[in-house]
This record gives sequence, C-alpha cells and structure tokens, in this order.
Amino acid sequence: MNRRGTVTEEVIIFVIFGFIALGLVIALFTTIVQYDSRATEWPLETQSELIALRFVNNPDCFAASDEINGRVITNSIDLSKFNGDQFKQCYPETELRSIQFKLSLEGEQKDIITPEFHDIISATLFKEVLVWKNGRFQKDRLLIYVQKISDGGIF
Repeated sequence: MNRRGTVTEEVIIFVIFGFIALGLVIALFTTIVQYDSRATEWPLETQSELIALRFVNNPDCFAASDEINGRVITNSIDLSKFNGDQFKQCYPETELRSIQFKLSLEGEQKDIITPEFHDIISATLFKEVLVWKNGRFQKDRLLIYVQKISDGGIF
C-alpha cells in the first residue's frame, strides 16, 4: 500500500525548510551589508588628505591670498594666520571629530593641534608649502600628524 505523509508531517517539513530558507536569506543579507560597508570605507590617509587640503588652500584657514585681487595662493600658509584661534575657525569643534590633527611647520618649528590630539599618531602627511613671512614667501614643509578616534576611544 502506497501511503503518503500525513498533514502534520508535511507541515513540519515545510516549517523546517522555511526556517532554513529564512536563515540563508538573513545570512546572505548580513554578508552583503557588511561587505558593502567595508567596500565604501575610505582609507584614513585619503580622508585626512581631503580634510587637510582646506588648511593650505582656504584663506579662511591658513592659505595666503593676494591682497590686491584677492586671489588665493594654493599650497601656502600665511604665518600670521597659523595659530590656534584660526585653527578653531578652520576646523571647528562643533561636534566630536573622528580625526584629530597636529600641524607642524618644519622650518619655522611651530606647531598647532586640535584639542583632542594626544600624540598617538595614526598617519603622517607631508606637504611642500610656501610660507608668507615678512612680506615674502619661503619654502617649507608642513607635517600633518593624524590621529583617528573611534567610538570607543583612540586607536
């Protein structure tokens, strides 16, 4: 006699297959989301470089500008602007910043830092700059020390 499964046996099998299929869908979705978030994360050096561009190219930060026509001289620093107050305006602490900086002019031996910088350096950037001092430009090197702060603290 050819006997088919009862209704309860079929329901149990469908429920088991349903849970397996649901588990596979959740695992696939989780894997895709985790991969996507890692794939779109920018390296620290790139993030830092993009933020640091404002320091030497924005006259509201440290960049020198031509007083006659207002033209900004790129990759320049007006030494009279290179101070903590100007740095606070340029890189305001309005919210918790995940990247902190220490800027150091090598030739001038002058440093400025963000308030949360603790000398735990995650990356260092070097920029050749022109420093406006005493009515003329001098070549110098700007060292940009970068500190990455995670949600749990410094790493």
